[in-house]
Amino acid sequence: MSNNRQRKNRSKVHIKEVTMELGDRRVSFLLSDMIQIFMAVIACLSFIGVLLTLNEMRKDRDAAYKPAVLMNAADFQISWDANGEEKWLSSLPKKSDGNYEVNEDGSITGTFSLPVNIFPNGELESFTAVNIGIGTARDICFEWDQNNLLLLTDYLSVCNPSKSNFCTFDKSAAFSFGGRLVVTNMERNPRLMYMLSDATETYTLPLPMAYSILIHEIMKCASLPENLYIVLYVEYSDIQGKRSRDTIYISINRTYFENDVDGSGTATYQLAPFLPTE
Repeated sequence: MSNNRQRKNRSKVHIKEVTMELGDRRVSFLLSDMIQIFMAVIACLSFIGVLLTLNEMRKDRDAAYKPAVLMNAADFQISWDANGEEKWLSSLPKKSDGNYEVNEDGSITGTFSLPVNIFPNGELESFTAVNIGIGTARDICFEWDQNNLLLLTDYLSVCNPSKSNFCTFDKSAAFSFGGRLVVTNMERNPRLMYMLSDATETYTLPLPMAYSILIHEIMKCASLPENLYIVLYVEYSDIQGKRSRDTIYISINRTYFENDVDGSGTATYQLAPFLPTE
């Protein structure tokens, strides 16, 4: 019976230390230390997995509320008489509204020798925007890029050098039409309280009158510069209160042009959003 107990004791093996050879060196680890290291690695991997899962859940939640505000393409038609004047211009009073001077801060003082039409009411054109996202957009602000007027005046100077001094602007924009001066306001930044999701409703936004005047003068030219565009920013909140800001690049494409021998003519053009290529 004592022999059997001895055999059982011999069959029990207790491993307390593991030795590994690393090159010419032998490194010994206690088994308890290796178990702790292994458990720590498992815990780290589990923690990383939880973080990744939570991040994906957050992305899915944000996507469920994410608005996506876009501009719809818009087509416009213009026509002008033998003097190059459009109907809106020829319908303005030809007499002076008084003796004015437009200062840099937008105030009007002093005298002008030319007939002046100050800030004609309203805009000439408008376009529409929609929210194609699956979440409602709130507190939406549309903001025109401050360089748009400079871009448009440069485009006009290229296709018609005689119009290089056609427009001057600071707090307001002034346009020289032969024997008269038209002064209009600068860009207004429209605001909306909300935009419904899934393109449920379209929202009409005004195109600044200064932009319309310059674009029309460009469209009257026989040849146009390439890649005409302006830039619009849109900032909005989702229903979680998260604020986003997007950039909308708007191409200006002439789709029809006819110029008669007497100088009158007709043109159509389109404003359409596009994604710029690097």
